[in-house]
Amino acid sequence: MKTNSTYHNAAINFLINPDNRGYRYLLLIVCMAVVAVNSALLSFPYNYAIAFAYSIGLLIIYLSIIYLNIKILVPRYLLQNRYRIYIGMLTTLALFTIAFDLTIEFYIKKFFHLNYGKFSILERKDDFVLNIIATCFLYVICFAGTSIGVLFKHWLASVQQINQLEKDTIKAELQHLKSRIYPGFLFKTLEKAGEQAFEYSIVIDENIKHVLVPPLLFVSIVLPTVDSITEYEEMPFINLSFGIKDKSLMFVCSGTKSGKVTDIEDIVNSKRRLDLLFGENYTLDFSEDEKSQSINLGLNIL
Repeated sequence: MKTNSTYHNAAINFLINPDNRGYRYLLLIVCMAVVAVNSALLSFPYNYAIAFAYSIGLLIIYLSIIYLNIKILVPRYLLQNRYRIYIGMLTTLALFTIAFDLTIEFYIKKFFHLNYGKFSILERKDDFVLNIIATCFLYVICFAGTSIGVLFKHWLASVQQINQLEKDTIKAELQHLKSRIYPGFLFKTLEKAGEQAFEYSIVIDENIKHVLVPPLLFVSIVLPTVDSITEYEEMPFINLSFGIKDKSLMFVCSGTKSGKVTDIEDIVNSKRRLDLLFGENYTLDFSEDEKSQSINLGLNIL
């Protein structure tokens, strides 16, 4: 999965940006070189030539294990939630590194007739096992730490993919709702107006002249009222009002109710669109009696 090229946070940008890959590798090599040199000097404190050659060998081993971890262990085990196998593999590699380290140190000192340093594990025989365990634990932490960049990049890519899917889903649902709402409302309104004088009133509070809402938001609220007018025992009406109450935009659509049952699906679709646009920052109520019905919408956008 791909991630964006740049980020505002410098640390994240350093860990993720492909342009910084070379610097990341250089920093990793420097850190591992410091560890290798420190370990070599502890084993050969007074033999700098041997310590230098020894540290080169350790550095090659460290970098090989890190490469194996990033390219194989992380994708196959860690990112697949196979944590036990991943930890077991890292522990095995750490023990292998310790065994190789001690074996090479033993034969070098035997060949050159050198004494073990006071910091050498081979010198401290009383707590040999404890030192092996502690060193193994440190190696596991060190090798696992190199996976942070990969894990963080994978996490960012997953978050971006989820966000994009949510945006695409919301966009698709809004388009679906628009296709259901707009044509139906226009045709049905024109049909009602052609059948008889369609009486209505619109009351707008002067305080809401500069309030902005999504285009044709109130169409889906008016549609159920218009659609319910089929049988006329008296002159039908629709009243629309816009006002401000408790720092909220209030819209009320009331009208004549006839024998036809109000299409609840239209109201459900309206609520779904409001959920997508406003989340929890709105209220939608529907009430009716024998002769009239009313839909009240409150938007907390002020």
